[in-house]
Amino acid sequence: RDWEHFVMGGAHFLVVANDETPSELFRWNGMEFISVQTIPTKRARDWEHFVIDNVHFLALANYKAGSTYQTDSAIFRWDDLTSAFTPFQLIPTQGAYNWRHFAVGDTHYLAVANHFNDSSYLIHSQIFTWNSVCFT
Repeated sequence: RDWEHFVMGGAHFLVVANDETPSELFRWNGMEFISVQTIPTKRARDWEHFVIDNVHFLALANYKAGSTYQTDSAIFRWDDLTSAFTPFQLIPTQGAYNWRHFAVGDTHYLAVANHFNDSSYLIHSQIFTWNSVCFT
């Protein structure tokens, strides 16, 4: 559904949001992109890469879990010890379709576009604020 390219430590990465299968993170090895991590997802729609205080994050938009669109989406944080993205924070979403990170001055924000809440498409998107520990 979506590819997100980013550079981390001089290396090029692509993360793909898969609908029916787990998402995958790929790293460029100089000749091709190779899979370096599989990430369980729930009908993934979007990935958003961003950096706060030199820490790399990926926000995942989970669209649907089983028969419900009310499911947690996730933020992953890069772990230098394991060389992998690890779960960092769960955020309740409703048919999440897209994430966007932005900053105004020193304040970081993460916006999610919600799509459907099991009964209506007339729902609000949400904006979360980074409080130096997590998004609230």
